[in-house]
Amino acid sequence: TFQVYSNSGTSIYGPFDADSDTDVDANSVDIAAMNSSVLVFAWFDSVGNDVIFQTFTINGTPISSVTADAAAGTSRTVGVTEINRTTFILAWYDQNANDATYRVYLANGTSVTSETDVDADVGTARGVSVSATSQEDFVFSWYDATTDIGISTQTFLTNTTQVSSETVVQSSSQN
Repeated sequence: TFQVYSNSGTSIYGPFDADSDTDVDANSVDIAAMNSSVLVFAWFDSVGNDVIFQTFTINGTPISSVTADAAAGTSRTVGVTEINRTTFILAWYDQNANDATYRVYLANGTSVTSETDVDADVGTARGVSVSATSQEDFVFSWYDATTDIGISTQTFLTNTTQVSSETVVQSSSQN
């Protein structure tokens, strides 16, 4: 459920249900405002083990609804960030494949890139995050429970080109 408020805290629109399916047990919900009129909601559905997103106009009109990964296992982690007024990045941990993954989408639900694995062997990690640094690139961070054991980051362009190599921000040996 979401509701839109003014800067003064007054309800402008809503409440609206992002997913009215009663069989959904949503975990790891994330939201990004794409511009002054579009919102994108992403969540992990622990009943279907799906990574899902929906886009809405600011007044609650649905634009798109996409199941990005219908077999993510019990991942329970997603992240979303706006890149520009029409494009966003959806990130998730795929437990079944043991990887940290992202894909670039348009507000209408069209996939711009294929699914991209940032780290194809993260083990039982359960943390991913994504943040735009400009209208062309973004930083992806994840917890790696296998190789580097700790928090890593890497920068990419929206066309999936790597801008930086993997950087271990904090390894388990630094604790």
